[in-house]
Amino acid sequence: MYNESLEKALERCKQDHLGLAVMFIDVDHFKFVNDTMGHEAGDKLLKKVSERLLKNVRDGDLVARPGGDEFTILLENIEERLVRNIAQRIIHAFAAPFTINNKEIYTSISIGVSLFPIDGDDKETLNSKADIAMYFAKKSGKNKYQLFNEHGDVLARKLQLEQDFRSAIELNEFYLEYQPCVELKTGTMYCVEALVRWRNPKLGIIPPNEFIPIMEETGWIVNLGTWVLNEACRQNIEWQKLGINVKVAVNVSSMQFEAENFVAGVKQALLEHKMQADFLEIEITESVMQNVEKSTRIIQELKELGVKISIDDFGTGYSSLSLLSSLSIDHVKIDKSFIDGIINNSNIASVVKKMIEMGESLNFDLIAEGIEVEEQADFLIENGCRYGQGYYFSRPVSPDEIKKLFMQMW
Repeated sequence: MYNESLEKALERCKQDHLGLAVMFIDVDHFKFVNDTMGHEAGDKLLKKVSERLLKNVRDGDLVARPGGDEFTILLENIEERLVRNIAQRIIHAFAAPFTINNKEIYTSISIGVSLFPIDGDDKETLNSKADIAMYFAKKSGKNKYQLFNEHGDVLARKLQLEQDFRSAIELNEFYLEYQPCVELKTGTMYCVEALVRWRNPKLGIIPPNEFIPIMEETGWIVNLGTWVLNEACRQNIEWQKLGINVKVAVNVSSMQFEAENFVAGVKQALLEHKMQADFLEIEITESVMQNVEKSTRIIQELKELGVKISIDDFGTGYSSLSLLSSLSIDHVKIDKSFIDGIINNSNIASVVKKMIEMGESLNFDLIAEGIEVEEQADFLIENGCRYGQGYYFSRPVSPDEIKKLFMQMW
């Protein structure tokens, strides 16, 4: 009935040049009510939700329940401003509790909205876009509404990436590039940093700064991190067979680092690929320092395996050099944002000098990230920074290119 009504409403609105809106509504935390109070209580809640929705739309608007805890509302002959008002009114209506079996239950809703003609002119498109908008209203904190036309292309692409990622590892869509880290005075390759890339068959190359945050939001970053670790170890052994003995550094997200089986996974990767632990360096961000006790324990376990540890993006997060001095850290990477300013900003140059001095006094080796010009490299060498990486030396390249660079640098 809902779909038939939508088709007829679209015909009328097209003929009369009027606006139309489709709302998809999801009841937040409904599963919790079902699980804790039983399905009978869940059914009562759905009936009360229906009543509350009907009270907050106009006479003649259609409210439907396609299934589960999802509702749809069809708003015919309407402008965007009024759609927003109705959506906000519905959300406010759910601030009051429901009484189910003499108990007060609080729930909220997430609303996704598509508009005719802006978002589409057929029921399939409007339903799909309202559903996508609802999904992101729910993902971004619940108890809110989201219009598809505000961030439509972004929402659709984000959802597509989330769906595609589920099979991307099995389909070999991910691959690694490697950026050399060099000894600044000699220019010889000290280490290579493994950087994950995604070649999506439909969307092409997806930038890491687009897909990594999505992976972190969904928790898939742990699966991806496990694949990166194993692939980097496999590739390192291939290089060693050719006489290229160079460490590989693998970035680890805080979610992966704090997972219960992380250290066991590192140990398993080393055993599986028959790789010596001192050829592996784990790069963690300062954010893991929020839980110092747990991080200290994990770092100690990794050090017992023989793995090297570095802190990435230093200066942008939560830790201090004095805090890091109590941990078994091998390297601290100075964030690119500092390196960018060392030539033209005397204040930043002074800060970097102090970082290098403190690193020396605390027995850290510092690695400067994002070196792009000779003047930056010269400044760092003059002030005692031992290692660096950046486009001045090499962009991230394929494993075959690393072979060529290694031969050149040695």
